[in-house]
Amino acid sequence: MLVCKVCSDDSEKKTYIAREMMFGTRDEFLYFECPSCGCVQIAKIPEDMSTYYSDNYYSHKKPKHDKTANPLRKFYKKRWYLHSIGKKNIIGALRAHFRGVPEFSEWFQKLGINFNDSILDVGCGSGLLMSKIWQSGFEKAHGIDPFLPEDICYKEGLHIEKCDVSDLSGPYDCIMLHHSFEHMPDPVETFKQLYRLLTHEGKLLIRIPVADSFAWRKYRENWVQLDPPRHFFLHTEKSMKFLASKIGLEITNIVYDSFDFQFWGSEEYRKGISRYAENSYTVNSKGSIFSEADIKGFRKRAEQLNAEKDGDQACYYFVKR
Repeated sequence: MLVCKVCSDDSEKKTYIAREMMFGTRDEFLYFECPSCGCVQIAKIPEDMSTYYSDNYYSHKKPKHDKTANPLRKFYKKRWYLHSIGKKNIIGALRAHFRGVPEFSEWFQKLGINFNDSILDVGCGSGLLMSKIWQSGFEKAHGIDPFLPEDICYKEGLHIEKCDVSDLSGPYDCIMLHHSFEHMPDPVETFKQLYRLLTHEGKLLIRIPVADSFAWRKYRENWVQLDPPRHFFLHTEKSMKFLASKIGLEITNIVYDSFDFQFWGSEEYRKGISRYAENSYTVNSKGSIFSEADIKGFRKRAEQLNAEKDGDQACYYFVKR
């Protein structure tokens, strides 16, 4: 019997056989779709997941340069961030002209994060995003990832720990999970731990691939963000609301942020091309099966789907009730 680990539905489920295609092992895994909450989930988690997190796994790559603390760099990056959230200044405007805005500025503005807030990034890999946040003046930032080979201590002062949320005591003003929640084997217990670690008015941000999307409906077992067996749970708005209400959190906003990867990645998988194959778009964009017009079309379609709230990944914002 296949029982949903989110809402405990035990009725008959639609099932799918999906292959591991990131590294091209083509190992097969059974997934099912819950008719109640819509969550798509793996039927049985492999006993040894280390096989599917090689040294080449993208989020665990160590930074090429470990920058030392530099007050001038922090000064510039802090002005850049301030400019991006509406506190205009010449230095920030010049940097924004050439570099756009910091990738985290929209998240922090919506969350109401201040420089003195304590911030935890769960499943942060080697901490590249957290390093950017730290350098922008958020010196109470901290990252964890249970799959790291060891702790990482940046020369600038940032510390990334090899541990799990259950090992922490908190509290934190803000907790973020950027495409790590889908890798966790027990979503209910994870939500309980996140709730425990938040301050009384703490904010939670979770970015995940979502199954209530055009890409899942179109590609099913070939959907690139299904990513078997690394992704255990592919949630829907209904399953996320169920988890939040069960634990005592409230969703305040949902922003869809999918991109063209949902199309070219899924099309490659459907044609039997693995993520890191020599003719994949990831490895060799010029030698892939896609033209520049194809990619432009995928990007335009992704923007349309996001506007229609039908993209294949979303950013969920929560507060404690």
